[in-house]
Amino acid sequence: MASLFDDEMNMLLEQSLPAREFLRRPRPSDPWFDSECRQAKRLTHRLERASAAASCWAAEFPADAVAVANAAAAKETWYRQRRAYRLL
Repeated sequence: MASLFDDEMNMLLEQSLPAREFLRRPRPSDPWFDSECRQAKRLTHRLERASAAASCWAAEFPADAVAVANAAAAKETWYRQRRAYRLL
């Protein structure tokens, strides 16, 4: 059940930014981007997220030497993997 607020917001959005349709043309993947590249890319992004989380934790508790060390180690691991991925 939609509320009066939702209805009013939808009306205002439709007036200021009318919905538009667009055509998406999917293109085939590059032939050199195989399962090894896909796996390396996933690992790189996973390590990037882990590094960001560790950095947030270290920023939250700057006096915690273990958290700061873990953040530095996570960042270094992510950087090493990113270099390996780019060389791949």
